[in-house]
Amino acid sequence: MWVGINYEQLSQLIEQAKLLHRQHQEKIENQKVRLIKPGGGAGQKLSIEDQIVGIGQLLS
Repeated sequence: MWVGINYEQLSQLIEQAKLLHRQHQEKIENQKVRLIKPGGGAGQKLSIEDQIVGIGQLLS
């Protein structure tokens, strides 16, 4: 089941979500007390796009 948006709207939604995610991550990084150096630790398993689309599938 889809939400009823076209490809262009989905692309715009993903780009906006990526921008908000980057801004949120930067805010968190600036406030974080580090125990390991920046860039250390486990990486993401899914891309931002896959996370957005995956959430949409879970909600439908």
